[in-house]
Amino acid sequence: MEHFYFVADWGAKHYLTVPNVMISAGSTWHPKSNKFSLSRTNLPPDTTKRVFLDSGGFSLMSRYPDYPFSLEEYIDLAYHIKKKYPLTEIATLDYPCEAEIDRTQLHTNQERMEKTVERAVECIDYDGSLPWVPVIQGYTLGEYYECIDMFDAAGIDEDYYAIGSVCSRKGHPLKIRRLITKVKKRMGDDRLHAFGLSLIYLKDSQIFHAIHSSDSAAWNYRAVTMKQKPKMITDYLKKINNIQSAYEGQTTL
Repeated sequence: MEHFYFVADWGAKHYLTVPNVMISAGSTWHPKSNKFSLSRTNLPPDTTKRVFLDSGGFSLMSRYPDYPFSLEEYIDLAYHIKKKYPLTEIATLDYPCEAEIDRTQLHTNQERMEKTVERAVECIDYDGSLPWVPVIQGYTLGEYYECIDMFDAAGIDEDYYAIGSVCSRKGHPLKIRRLITKVKKRMGDDRLHAFGLSLIYLKDSQIFHAIHSSDSAAWNYRAVTMKQKPKMITDYLKKINNIQSAYEGQTTL
């Protein structure tokens, strides 16, 4: 793993002192005003070196059947961020396959995978100059393989992909290891981002070497006060650095 992104939420400017930050479109969307709002309270510090913009699919579709904003609004948000920060990655609009998401419109994983690929094509066709990261969706290994095949058939040929629907998973690391390492093997030299892997999975050397990046989304859902956040982030960063140091010099898959 080369990069780890800390998810920015309310007050991020005051407690985040890390170089790599993930901004979720879901956390900046205000349902009452029906628009994005990037105020000083949810922006990362000026010293941020890399920004990964995520669509916020999991959090949004726990509440809505589809994205409450348009592709145009999402891209406008990306350019707004790009004016102030180095926008290094932006996830395509995807449709998570966890059981707890809203399936009012797209009932099956198959439908959600098809829609994920369709929206990825829309994103890249609309503005190919942005650093898009298509999101591979599914829940079983076979579904992830099928989604990869759908990307190939649609002519999507990026070198950096993300694997979705892993953030909220619980279970033995061996199960997640098999899923991620098999997907990585199928992707070849393409880089892989794994959304929201918790420390128990990042400590697994095979998982660690299979992915190019991950983020703190799973940890970030924990309810903590603003006073607690600086220390918790410092402690978490130390753990991430310790894992990276432990695997330094080892070969990747």
